[in-house]
Amino acid sequence: MLLRHLFPLLTAGAVAWAIYASPAPPAASAAFSYRLLPAAGATIGYEISQQNRPLIRQLTVPGRGGTQGFRSAADADAVARLVVTKLARGLMPPAVTAHELDSLGVAP
Repeated sequence: MLLRHLFPLLTAGAVAWAIYASPAPPAASAAFSYRLLPAAGATIGYEISQQNRPLIRQLTVPGRGGTQGFRSAADADAVARLVVTKLARGLMPPAVTAHELDSLGVAP
C-alpha cells in the first residue's frame, strides 16, 4: 500500500534526475561562424563568432610557439573550420595541437 503511494513520487524523482543529470546539449545550436583577418607581417588570422558576437580572435598559428600568423588563407580557413567543429561539439577549450596542424597540412 505504501509503495502504491510512493511510486508516483519515485517515478517523478527518477525523471527529474534523468533530466538534471543529462549532459548539456552540444553547442551546435549556438550558430558559430568565422571570418579571415589580416595579421601582422602580411599573414592571415581568423575570428570565430557565436551568434554574431566575437568569441575567439586568433592572429597567430595556435599549437605553435611564436607570434607568426598563417602564411595562407587556406591554412587559416582549415584551422578556423576545425575550431568551429570543436566548439559545435562542445569541446572546451577548442585547442589545436601540432599534430592536427600537420594533419591539415598547415605550413610550418
